[in-house]
Amino acid sequence: MIDFIFNILNFLLVVGTIIYVFYKYLLKNILKAFQEDKANIQLMLDQDKSLAIFKEKLDKSIEQQDITGKNLTLKIERWQSYIEAEKEKKIDEYNKYYSKVKSRLKIQHNNYQNQIIQDQISPELFDSLEYEFHDYFKDQSNTESYFENIFKNKLKFKD
Repeated sequence: MIDFIFNILNFLLVVGTIIYVFYKYLLKNILKAFQEDKANIQLMLDQDKSLAIFKEKLDKSIEQQDITGKNLTLKIERWQSYIEAEKEKKIDEYNKYYSKVKSRLKIQHNNYQNQIIQDQISPELFDSLEYEFHDYFKDQSNTESYFENIFKNKLKFKD
């Protein structure tokens, strides 16, 4: 029985020493580790909240930039269509102007060609006509018939 009591005392002494060492040395370190873990967990939760807020802001910014990009794309498309319309309008104006200039140049060219022909033919023609008229009007009857025809034609035009 003494053995049993010494075994229990021995057991209590070992348990007491373990409890003493636990409370004296290990409990402070364990509590300190728990506090650090709790602080780290709180820090991570705060970081998670700030990252969630940052993500929301970033998502909103992306949405706004997407809307802005779509608006800019629409404006660019409108500007391009306006520029194309203006370009076509300018081409049409140029083509109209070019056709007018071309027709004027054609008329001028024809007039110039006619003038050259007249300049070449007129002196010869006038000389020839003068000679023919002179011979034709030498006869008095031809002169009278010529003037009669003129007066008759004039009277026809008045009616």
